[in-house]
Parts: sequence; structure tokens; C-alpha cells
Amino acid sequence: RKVALAQPLGAGLQRADRPGQAAREHDAGQQREHNTQREQRERLVEGGIDGRERLGGRLLDAVIAGHDRPGLGALLFLSPAAKGLDPADVRERIAAGLGAHDRRHTGNSERVERALVLEEPLSLDAGETTDKGYTNQRRVLERRAADVERLFAEGAAGVIEPG
Repeated sequence: RKVALAQPLGAGLQRADRPGQAAREHDAGQQREHNTQREQRERLVEGGIDGRERLGGRLLDAVIAGHDRPGLGALLFLSPAAKGLDPADVRERIAAGLGAHDRRHTGNSERVERALVLEEPLSLDAGETTDKGYTNQRRVLERRAADVERLFAEGAAGVIEPG
């Protein structure tokens, strides 16, 4: 014998009352944010700063910062091959790459308004990168909070703006 329900199961329950629903929605939101950050990083590194005419593969990684600020910035990590380059030339090439990137990506959520080259490489021991070479953006931003503050400080030394 079947019993007809007046309401479907779960109807009338708030999202938080349904087991695991809030956690699934939170995880989905974090995954969307992670995908957006990865896409921004790929556009910036592969299409702007690290092109053959800019740094020619000498940019190891970029971590996008400023999702809670009016504009985006990037913490840049150069490869060991970039160590022999003139720092002023590197800054000029990065500024040109940022400018090229921002001309192609005009939306506020895609434009990178400033960058900072960090000397200390990503740390496997601190959880910033994995043994497979994946960067943990959240961990980098947490561990390097002082660098993020410097990146967004007006007139801070070393900050590169689009050229």
C-alpha cells in the first residue's frame, strides 16, 4: 500500500536543515572560486606576462590576489632562468605584459592592476606548492599576507603597474 504525501520529502525544510546541503553548496562555491582564480592565472601567465616577447617562459607562477578589494593584483614567482636578467628590464617587461593583458581583458574581474615579484620561491614545506607542482593559492595568500598588503599599498616599493 502506498501513502501519498502532502508535500515532497524535504519540502519546507530550510537549506541548513537538509543534511549536508549547506556543506555541498559551500564546497561548490569554493570550487567555482578556485576555477575562476585558476583561469585568471592562466590568462595572465600564458597570455600576457610570460609570452615569448615578454619573459619567454621565465615566469614560474602567478598568484592572483585582491578578490576582496576594488582591483586585482598578482604575486609573481620567477623561474631560476630569470635570475640573470636585469631587474629593470624584467619590471619593464612585466609592466608591458600587464598592459597587454588588461587591453584584452577589460572587465574589472579580469584586469590585473598591479604585480609584485617575490624573491622567495614557493615553498613545498609550507604547503604553497605540491610535489606535482600545483600551487595552493589560498596557502600562498595566507602565508604571504604581508606581501599582499604591500601589493595593494599606495606607492609601495617594487609594485609594478601596467604599462
